[in-house]
Amino acid sequence: MTSLLRTAVAACLLWACANSASAVTVLGSNFDGNMSLVYDVTNGNVFIENAPLANPAIERLVIQSLSGQFLPGNLSVPVLVPPVTINSNTASLIDIGWNPNGNFLGTGSLLGGILPASLTVANLLADLTIQWAPASSPLQLGDLIHSGINGSTQGNPIVVAPSPNGFFRFFNVASGNFFDPPMATGYEYTMESNSLFTSVGLPYGLGNNFSIESSEGTVSGLAEGGYHQFSSGVSTFKILGINPAVDASAPDAFPVFLTFDTETASFNMLPIPEPGTVVLMSLGLGALLIRRRARPVANRAVAG
Repeated sequence: MTSLLRTAVAACLLWACANSASAVTVLGSNFDGNMSLVYDVTNGNVFIENAPLANPAIERLVIQSLSGQFLPGNLSVPVLVPPVTINSNTASLIDIGWNPNGNFLGTGSLLGGILPASLTVANLLADLTIQWAPASSPLQLGDLIHSGINGSTQGNPIVVAPSPNGFFRFFNVASGNFFDPPMATGYEYTMESNSLFTSVGLPYGLGNNFSIESSEGTVSGLAEGGYHQFSSGVSTFKILGINPAVDASAPDAFPVFLTFDTETASFNMLPIPEPGTVVLMSLGLGALLIRRRARPVANRAVAG
C-alpha cells in the first residue's frame, strides 16, 4: 500500500469511500502512532488501540465491510450524555458519529462482537476499510491488529523457554511486538545482535509506578500502559517496579512491547526477582507456560 493511495482514500468523502470497490486496510501494531482496531479471533470482539497518539480521542469511527460481515446487533458503544450518534449500523457499514463532548472512544474501548470469530488476516484485510477522526479533524485511515498473530497483542505475546543460565533469549525476532517471560519484580533487557532498543510499551494490570533505567538515565513514575521512547537507542535497560511480583499460587506474565532500530534483533531478558523469589519463579514456570496458551486477549488500554 503506497502512502499516496492511503492519502487519497483518507481524503475522499465518507459515502464515496463507503461505495469504493476495494478495501484498503493494512496490518498495524501497538504503539505504531495510528489508531488500530484489534480483532479477537476467539470471539469476534473488536476494541480500540490508539496510543501513543498525540490526540488519542476518537470522535468518529467509520468501518466498512465489503462482504457485509458485521453483526449489527452486537455493537456496543459507551453510554454518554448526550448520547453517541450512530449514523449507520448495518452489516456493511458502521458509522459512529461526532460526539460534542469528545473523548468517547480511546484505547481499550470495546465495540463488542461485531465480527464473526475465527476470521483470517487475509479475509479481514481484503474486506475492511477503517477510518477514524480525532476532534473535528477529517477522517483518516486506521489499521488492524489480529490477535491470532503471536506478539500482536498483550494477550498473545511471543514466549520463549528459559536458558540454563536463567536468561530468556529471543532470537531474530521482529520489531514492534509483545515479548513475555515469567513474572518478576523487574527485568534487564540486553541486546545480543548489532541493534538498539528504541522504545518500550508497558502492559496493564501489573503495576502503575514503573521505572526504566538505561544509559540515558532513569525515568520514574511511568503508569501502566505507558510508552517510553529512548532518545538515541540503548543496548541495555531495566524495567523496575513490577507489582504484583512472583506468586507461586497464581503465576502471571509481563508482556512488554519493544521496538528496535532494525527490522529484527536478538536480545536477552534477565528476571530481577525480589530476594527469596527465585525458587518460586522456577516452580511456577511450568504452570505459567501451560496457562498462557489459553489466556484470552486482554480488554486493555495499552497504548498503539
